[in-house]
Amino acid sequence: MDNKNQSDKKQDISGLSGGQAASDINLSNASDLHPANRHGDMDYFVASEHDEILQAWSLVYNSYHGIGIIDENAHELHCSLQSAHRDSVIVCGKIEEQVVCTLTIINDNDDIGLPLGVVYENRLNELRKSGKRLIEISLLADRRKRVTRTLHSLLEMMRYVFHYAYRDQKIIVIGVHPRHANFYISSFGFNTHGEETTHPSVNDNAVVYLELDLHEQMSLENPPKQLVKYLNHPFSDNVFEHRYCFSKDYHKESQIRIYLDEKYGLDNGVAKAA
Repeated sequence: MDNKNQSDKKQDISGLSGGQAASDINLSNASDLHPANRHGDMDYFVASEHDEILQAWSLVYNSYHGIGIIDENAHELHCSLQSAHRDSVIVCGKIEEQVVCTLTIINDNDDIGLPLGVVYENRLNELRKSGKRLIEISLLADRRKRVTRTLHSLLEMMRYVFHYAYRDQKIIVIGVHPRHANFYISSFGFNTHGEETTHPSVNDNAVVYLELDLHEQMSLENPPKQLVKYLNHPFSDNVFEHRYCFSKDYHKESQIRIYLDEKYGLDNGVAKAA
């Protein structure tokens, strides 16, 4: 779930109205590098190292705690049990060696489902029963405050989400603050399902459920321009192959593992071993 809050103290990376068209942003056509693809001074990449994920989820904590949607914890981390699953993909943007923006792609699974299932399980089950495979966009954060910079990073990180979901024909779901829903609808073609509610993982702040069937959108006579841009700018075939894989034996002394053990009362800090 992304960091959506009614606080005016900070503008988060998706705090734009639908009237500001993301499809009009001029994205760079820089060549993809491995493991990162560079745009200006920012390298975007799929995290392959434990330290990169530690930085990413520390950034999420600082961002969310800073606007009051999560409580303080001694580890200064924020993530879910589902995000530490072996199939998760953590996308980051960094300047030099510092992670400055991130999102996590969480694959649905039979064991623990998706974070949005806490409040929208009925809709998720409808999709599952119809044979749909699901991913959730979660843990989205950016340490910068300038909307033009954070928007550009969101669009570039969403490119990874597009290609990950499109190749495997997966439905994308996300929970956002209601005032940000129009941005996702107008920019990417998301649809709303269900009523606005609150989510306990962000201190009961308001949330609305959105979903996106990429193949359905791309079959339209006029698909969203941003999706067309993504389709025309593919990654190399191995862009997701070197992602960090959480398993039973990942860093037994890891701060992430200790945090999850304490948060969920576990003894292994991972959703399911490979």
